[in-house]
Amino acid sequence: SDGTISREEAMLHAEARTDRNKAAIERQYREFLEEHPDEQDKAEETRETHLQNLKEAEHSLITMFENADMDGDGQLSMNEFALAEAWWMKSTMNPEKLALF
Repeated sequence: SDGTISREEAMLHAEARTDRNKAAIERQYREFLEEHPDEQDKAEETRETHLQNLKEAEHSLITMFENADMDGDGQLSMNEFALAEAWWMKSTMNPEKLALF
């Protein structure tokens, strides 16, 4: 490895994280419904909101990666990647660490 990450690698990273977070949202949704079956409408609305937020966060991450490519070579240096990743981690929610329902 030359210490860079390509746009394709960044996209795969973002998609994998989104998939993990979607699974966590879906798991919490199912667990909530098992405990509160009479609140399905509210739970579905909450679930859809979280999934939409996740989709928007992935789009923001991809845009941020594009903007972090300071020299425009289609690659992110480790410094460019670390700065972009740190910003994203700080500005988005992690459903693995939050009770969403």
